[in-house]
Amino acid sequence: MTSFTQAAISRTGGKHVAMIAGPNRIRISPDDTGNRMTVLECTVPSGLGRQDEVCAGEDRLFLVLKGAFSFWSGEQYVELAQGDCIALPGTLPHRFRNIGTSTGTLLVIAKPAPQHAGYTAASAPDAAGETRNTGRLFPITIKANAA
Repeated sequence: MTSFTQAAISRTGGKHVAMIAGPNRIRISPDDTGNRMTVLECTVPSGLGRQDEVCAGEDRLFLVLKGAFSFWSGEQYVELAQGDCIALPGTLPHRFRNIGTSTGTLLVIAKPAPQHAGYTAASAPDAAGETRNTGRLFPITIKANAA
């Protein structure tokens, strides 16, 4: 880990890739920011998402870049479209699902950076510089029809 004393930059087509609900890019890793934040670009197929989780101490901001998503936070439910965003406190269980008819994209900012070992492993390319399926490193379960 490095301290966060200079700009952390992620260019289009970079090597930081992980698999969660679809091909996801770790745009800015915890190592880039001294564990202060992580920025993910998540590609989520229609009907998929993430089930309830509590990210103790990790507040999250989701910006819908493409498509339509439903979000639950505690007892609150909301549907968001392209350009909408939602900030979720890390103290409440939350989940999301792509409710659109095609693949959607979210920009996710987690602060402070999640402490999952998978983020660091996923941000490093393999020997050939290829994308790896590192979903097994993340404590995530995908639900096709979350209600």
